[in-house]
Amino acid sequence: MDLLCPLSTKHRKTSYPAPWLSDVLRNNQRELRSAERKWKKSQLDTDLISYRTLLSKFSLDVTSAKTSFYKEKLEASAQDPRKLHNIFLSLLNPLAPPAPSCSILQGWR
Repeated sequence: MDLLCPLSTKHRKTSYPAPWLSDVLRNNQRELRSAERKWKKSQLDTDLISYRTLLSKFSLDVTSAKTSFYKEKLEASAQDPRKLHNIFLSLLNPLAPPAPSCSILQGWR
């Protein structure tokens, strides 16, 4: 059986953390995805309109949440040049997501 379908592990897709995403925004994102699936399934104009409405509202909410998050972060570190410099570096050159480790495969022999 192992020759036909050997066990393999799947790596979860890593993404950047989004500290500005609140529970309200996550719920709005779920509603948006639900509306998108509904529109793709039905292909009705009314579903498309509701999806686009939710999409524009969600985009505006995320933009305002990001703006307020970074504004507060910059204001809090306005007196410390080192922290301010690190914030600008993280905005301009974000870190790459961590690569999957190979330690899982080392035990297989």
